[in-house]
Amino acid sequence: MIRLIPKHKHEDWMIKLGKIAPNKEIIRLLINPEQGKEFAKGLEEEAKEDLLHLLSLPITYSDYHGVGQLETPYFVVLHDTFPPLIKARVLEFNK
Repeated sequence: MIRLIPKHKHEDWMIKLGKIAPNKEIIRLLINPEQGKEFAKGLEEEAKEDLLHLLSLPITYSDYHGVGQLETPYFVVLHDTFPPLIKARVLEFNK
C-alpha cells in the first residue's frame, strides 16, 4: 500500500507528481537524490523542474514496524515496508 497525502493548500502537487513518476518511484527518487537528479534528465521540462525542486527541499524519511513515511513541505507518503524494522530509522536530506 502506498498513500500520498497532500499538505494543506498543496493539492496541486498530486498532479505534478503524476507527471514525474508513479508513487513508488517518487519515494525511491527522493531518498536517493543522485538517482533522482539522473532520472530528471529524461523528463519533460516542467516535470524535470518540479523533481529538481523537490530534491532541493528538506525531506525526512522514517520507517518503523512496517510503516515508512516520507515527508516533504508539500506532501507525505505512507507505505508498507518489508521486512519490518525492529529499530527505528530516520533519514534527513537537505536540512
